Amino acid sequence: MFNLTISEANKKLINEYRLKLSDFLGMMGRSWRLILGVVLFSIFVSFVITLILPKKWEASATLQIAKLPSEDGDITSVEDSLHCVEKVNQIDFKEKILSDLHLPTNQGQDKRSDILLDTFIARPIKKTELINISVSAYSQQDALKSIQTAIAELQATQAPMITPTTNRLNKQLQIVDQGLSRVDSDISALNHQMSRGGYSVSGYIKAKEAARRALQLQQDQLKGNLALIDQLATKPIHPIDNSDKPIFPNRMVFLILAAIFGLLLGCGVAWWKDKNNVNDAIS
Repeated sequence: MFNLTISEANKKLINEYRLKLSDFLGMMGRSWRLILGVVLFSIFVSFVITLILPKKWEASATLQIAKLPSEDGDITSVEDSLHCVEKVNQIDFKEKILSDLHLPTNQGQDKRSDILLDTFIARPIKKTELINISVSAYSQQDALKSIQTAIAELQATQAPMITPTTNRLNKQLQIVDQGLSRVDSDISALNHQMSRGGYSVSGYIKAKEAARRALQLQQDQLKGNLALIDQLATKPIHPIDNSDKPIFPNRMVFLILAAIFGLLLGCGVAWWKDKNNVNDAIS
């Protein structure tokens, strides 16, 4: 008996919902021109807004943090990626970028400065030692230039960490080059002496050639480390992402939202109008 009562109640609710749905569909059928007009008007207004709003472009880059070879042969980063992100996100770093771009560093003086201060951000990439930096601007060229300037500024802040190692390797390479030059001169002189029929100096030549090979090995290692520093410098691992289309306003998103809003508004106006017509007919 109880189940029968619930079943009857459910049937009553279903019938009520069907009746309401039928009334709603009937109202839409009677007012479809009004609803369509409101939707089209909303889309038109949204389209005009997308033309008026200032367009914004975004540029982004994924960077590797510079690494240095140690005297033991290990390779270590010049700074931790999280520390690098924290440094780049500080206002002082952003002001240096603005200064390099010859823009005011105070907010409110130039809209190009304002958008850089508001949108420039660095993020660590999970499970890697890479970081991502991005910025928005009012032109595609400004966005690209801002990212390039930010990369150059980051490289400049890391230069004091890299220069001592580079100077040390270059100094060692200079010493090795000088040693190779002296050994080559000695070998040339010994070969010339042997060609003139002097006493045998083959033992000396072999010793000099062994020393030359050792110096040549040191030279190759030093040049390899210097090349490795350039290869592992702070730089984008992919080309900078600088889309041809603005990220804002997204016209398609605006139009879709406008169509949804227009549909809801049109249905609301049609329901209100239909309700007033019913009340007028009753009275």
